[in-house]
Amino acid sequence: MQVKHYEDGLPCEAIEIIESVVVNAKCLNEDQKYNVGNALKYLLRLGKKGDSSDVAKDLYKALDYVHRARFGCWFGEDISEPKEKKSGR
Repeated sequence: MQVKHYEDGLPCEAIEIIESVVVNAKCLNEDQKYNVGNALKYLLRLGKKGDSSDVAKDLYKALDYVHRARFGCWFGEDISEPKEKKSGR
Protein backbone atom coordinates (compact mmCIF):
# COMPACT_ATOMS: atom_id res chain seq x y z
CA MET A 1 0.00 0.00 0.00
CA GLN A 2 1.41 3.36 -1.03
CA VAL A 3 1.55 6.34 1.28
CA LYS A 4 -0.59 9.15 -0.18
CA HIS A 5 2.24 11.60 -0.78
CA TYR A 6 4.09 8.99 -2.89
CA GLU A 7 1.22 7.70 -5.04
CA ASP A 8 0.07 10.45 -7.41
CA GLY A 9 1.08 9.74 -10.99
CA LEU A 10 3.77 7.16 -10.32
CA PRO A 11 3.62 3.99 -12.45
CA CYS A 12 4.63 1.90 -9.41
CA GLU A 13 5.49 2.37 -5.76
CA ALA A 14 8.22 4.88 -4.95
CA ILE A 15 10.28 2.21 -3.17
CA GLU A 16 10.36 0.18 -6.40
CA ILE A 17 11.77 3.17 -8.31
CA ILE A 18 14.33 3.88 -5.60
CA GLU A 19 15.44 0.25 -5.36
CA SER A 20 15.70 -0.02 -9.15
CA VAL A 21 17.93 3.02 -9.36
CA VAL A 22 20.26 2.28 -6.44
CA VAL A 23 20.55 -1.47 -6.99
CA ASN A 24 21.56 -0.91 -10.62
CA ALA A 25 24.01 1.88 -9.78
CA LYS A 26 27.15 -0.26 -9.80
CA CYS A 27 29.45 2.77 -9.59
CA LEU A 28 28.10 3.84 -6.17
CA ASN A 29 29.28 2.54 -2.80
CA GLU A 30 26.75 1.63 -0.09
CA ASP A 31 26.81 5.07 1.55
CA GLN A 32 26.24 6.76 -1.80
CA LYS A 33 23.36 4.39 -2.61
CA TYR A 34 21.73 5.23 0.72
CA ASN A 35 22.07 8.97 0.09
CA VAL A 36 20.87 8.79 -3.53
CA GLY A 37 17.89 6.71 -2.37
CA ASN A 38 16.96 9.36 0.17
CA ALA A 39 17.33 12.13 -2.44
CA LEU A 40 14.96 10.23 -4.73
CA LYS A 41 12.50 9.78 -1.87
CA TYR A 42 12.24 13.53 -1.39
CA LEU A 43 12.03 14.20 -5.14
CA LEU A 44 9.32 11.58 -5.70
CA ARG A 45 7.08 13.15 -3.06
CA LEU A 46 7.80 16.73 -4.16
CA GLY A 47 4.66 18.87 -4.07
CA LYS A 48 2.51 16.03 -2.75
CA LYS A 49 2.90 16.61 0.97
CA GLY A 50 2.06 19.78 2.85
CA ASP A 51 2.22 23.26 1.38
CA SER A 52 4.68 25.27 -0.72
CA SER A 53 7.11 25.60 2.18
CA ASP A 54 7.31 21.80 2.26
CA VAL A 55 8.29 21.82 -1.44
CA ALA A 56 11.26 24.05 -0.64
CA LYS A 57 12.21 21.84 2.32
CA ASP A 58 11.99 18.67 0.23
CA LEU A 59 14.12 20.23 -2.54
CA TYR A 60 16.72 21.26 0.02
CA LYS A 61 16.73 17.80 1.61
CA ALA A 62 17.10 16.11 -1.79
CA LEU A 63 19.97 18.42 -2.72
CA ASP A 64 21.61 17.87 0.66
CA TYR A 65 21.50 14.08 0.15
CA VAL A 66 22.97 14.43 -3.37
CA HIS A 67 25.70 16.63 -1.90
CA ARG A 68 26.40 14.00 0.76
CA ALA A 69 26.51 11.24 -1.89
CA ARG A 70 29.04 13.24 -3.91
CA PHE A 71 31.22 14.74 -1.20
CA GLY A 72 30.58 12.55 1.86
CA CYS A 73 29.35 15.46 3.99
CA TRP A 74 26.35 17.72 4.45
CA PHE A 75 26.20 21.31 3.22
CA GLY A 76 28.37 23.52 5.38
CA GLU A 77 30.83 20.78 6.25
CA ASP A 78 34.37 20.68 4.84
CA ILE A 79 34.26 19.45 1.25
CA SER A 80 37.92 19.90 0.39
CA GLU A 81 38.08 16.24 -0.64
CA PRO A 82 35.47 13.46 -0.83
CA LYS A 83 35.60 11.39 2.34
CA GLU A 84 36.26 7.68 2.08
CA LYS A 85 34.01 5.23 3.85
CA LYS A 86 35.40 4.50 7.31
CA SER A 87 35.91 0.86 8.20
CA GLY A 88 34.72 -0.58 11.49
CA ARG A 89 31.30 1.03 11.61
